[in-house]
Order: sequence, then C-alpha cells, then structure tokens
Amino acid sequence: MPGPGAGQAPALKELCVYPEGTAISPDIAAILQAARLAPSSFNSQPWRFVVRHDKIHVFACHNKIAFSDLGRFQEFNIGIVLSHIVLAAEEQWVTAETVREEGLSEKEYKNGKYICTVRLH
Repeated sequence: MPGPGAGQAPALKELCVYPEGTAISPDIAAILQAARLAPSSFNSQPWRFVVRHDKIHVFACHNKIAFSDLGRFQEFNIGIVLSHIVLAAEEQWVTAETVREEGLSEKEYKNGKYICTVRLH
C-alpha cells in the first residue's frame, strides 16, 4: 500500500493522539479529516495533533526529508493545515479560536514543537 509520499494522506491514527479517548464528536472528526487531507510541501504532512474534548493542540514535526530548504516551508504548511481546520469548523457551525497556551510552549510530541491550540466552541 502506498504511503503518504506516494500521494495518499496518512491515517488519523498516525497524526493524532487522544488522551481522553477516541470518542470524539462527529464535528471534531470532520475537522480532523479536513486537517488530514490538507496539502503540504513535498506531501510531508509535517503536523501532529493532540485532541482533547474541545481542543486540538497543533505540533509541527521536525523534517523527515533530507532537503536543506524544507524548514522554510514549515510556516506555510502549518498555515495551510490551520486554514483547513478553521474552514472545516465553519462548515460544521463550530467556532474555532486559535490561541497559544503558554503551559504547552515547551512541550514536544513525536519530535514536534508546539505551535498553537485550536479551541472549538
């Protein structure tokens, strides 16, 4: 089966962790699917999510591809996935608020650094 580099988006189980369990609302499931399908440079999907009841913590992964300029695309990639999250939330009639939780600023997840939290209301 082809992996993400061959044109297939990774499964949610590869992108998300659910500390409170995987029983999430259909709205959040739809939002995560939109994030999963977001395009990225070199189809690298350099993001990971920690999903809580009404929050999605967004982490940027370190480069897995040996290309010296890939790091400069990180901001674009994160902007694209955040845009997908916000637009999908809007389609679900859910308000998405992007914030930075200072208690998480030093946290890492799967070798990724914390970027922001999307609060869903």
